[in-house]
Amino acid sequence: MDAHDGSTPAWRKFIWEGENAMLAGHPQEAEQLYLQALASAKHLPESELYWMKIKANLRYLYVNFLCRKPVTPDNLYDRTVPTWSQVLGPDHYFIVAWVEYINEWREHISSQQPDHPTT
Repeated sequence: MDAHDGSTPAWRKFIWEGENAMLAGHPQEAEQLYLQALASAKHLPESELYWMKIKANLRYLYVNFLCRKPVTPDNLYDRTVPTWSQVLGPDHYFIVAWVEYINEWREHISSQQPDHPTT
């Protein structure tokens, strides 16, 4: 993942800068930095953990800052929530795939656990 000369890859720098921008209260700047991280990492295998890191950061950013409303499977296509394509443009499929992945994972986890009464 890192270059042999010890330099930090561009996608990692964009993630760090995006996290700093989000912590500083600049969600639009963070969004641009995360999208640059995606663009600079597109040639690398998607099985690496940095893909999850970038996508998780984007998901957090859109849910908590840009959409101003929690995004759930029930309101994913609600017209009061910006569509992923409106928010992300041509990269919206990354977020749609991430939402689908999270939902599948939750279903998998819940199917592995015994039912517990709530009384």
